[in-house]
Amino acid sequence: MKHKNKQTSDQSFMVFDLYEKIVNANNYIDYQKLLATVLLENQIGFDSKVYKEFENSYLLAFKNHFDIVLNDFVITFNVNLKISSDLLVPMLSETESSNTEAINLKTSNNEQYQKFLTTYNNYFISLIKQGFCVEIFPNVILFKSKNTDHLKIVFDKTKVLTRG
Repeated sequence: MKHKNKQTSDQSFMVFDLYEKIVNANNYIDYQKLLATVLLENQIGFDSKVYKEFENSYLLAFKNHFDIVLNDFVITFNVNLKISSDLLVPMLSETESSNTEAINLKTSNNEQYQKFLTTYNNYFISLIKQGFCVEIFPNVILFKSKNTDHLKIVFDKTKVLTRG
């Protein structure tokens, strides 16, 4: 049993090591740069109501382990046995879970917020398709695997949540 716990711990360190490696890579786009571009495109700032709504939404999702619905995928929180059997980690899914609430960062009835969400989703996907690793939320990075051509998600320790 002790060996199994060490193996799980080694796997989680590998995930965090990959996060650190990406943060230091030349093709890394940080959250501030991503959002500054999106906000500029929408002619609003970090102090705008639209950005505050966006920020409050994703913070609520991370705090409560809610799914985050984006244009092309959903970020969900689940156990990944490669990391730990008792921690929830961000994972990518094609559909939202039927067992948990979700935050919609794909569509809005508010025209200005919808424009922002469209710009945000389209811009980070465009960057990923160009080979960039993009921090779409603080400490959460998406990139396309060179081996499989599929989206991957990495995160730092602050995004690992205890179940319960």
